[in-house]
Amino acid sequence: MSHLSGESMDTIYWSDGRIHNEAWRQISHFMRDRVVSRGVYMNPTLLDVLYGICGWLEYFNVEASPILHSGYRDPVRNMRIEGAALNSKHITGEAVDLSIRGVSSLQLAKFGQWLGGGGVGWYPQKNFVHLDVGRVRSWRA
Repeated sequence: MSHLSGESMDTIYWSDGRIHNEAWRQISHFMRDRVVSRGVYMNPTLLDVLYGICGWLEYFNVEASPILHSGYRDPVRNMRIEGAALNSKHITGEAVDLSIRGVSSLQLAKFGQWLGGGGVGWYPQKNFVHLDVGRVRSWRA
């Protein structure tokens, strides 16, 4: 996975039936709110959703990796973002906004819906998809 800033990471957070705590910490740090330099441990189910997306890309021989636009979001900063939900899953480490070079945001949103891991928001004007592990629902913004 990479971030809009250019930072990237590649790690294995789960194997042999258990979470690797150091990798989970690294992923959570990578998905921090970079504006305020704060983060939380990201929800492991969300990481499973991201793993599903990586498997989908690999299956179709897409060599691009997900680009993180937003992971954890500090609650105070979240309140200042236009259009952000007050009870956003970002503030609890249960959501990401992402895109993939060479994959339309519509394709990514449809695959997110197929996974059925939670909420899927399609933001075609901003060219990213919101994925969270809340109740299953979808929307276009």
